[in-house]
Amino acid sequence: MSACLICGVEVNRDGNGQMVSYCGLACRRASEYERKRLQARLLALESGLGRMRRGGGNQFQLDDMQAEIDQAGARLRELLSAP
Repeated sequence: MSACLICGVEVNRDGNGQMVSYCGLACRRASEYERKRLQARLLALESGLGRMRRGGGNQFQLDDMQAEIDQAGARLRELLSAP
């Protein structure tokens, strides 16, 4: 058994014995929406990081923004790896 990637409810294998990642259509759609938001957020963060590097942002700000990029990227990879 595994847990739904969105709401955490335990999900079983489907009728063919394959693992499922979402408990239902609503959570699958929520995942699609989250992926779109994460992609837009990553683009904005990466663009902002580039501007900060060119504009001489301080290291704390750069590190903070990079950590946010890493976190959003990890979540996006998690959602994209789901069947």
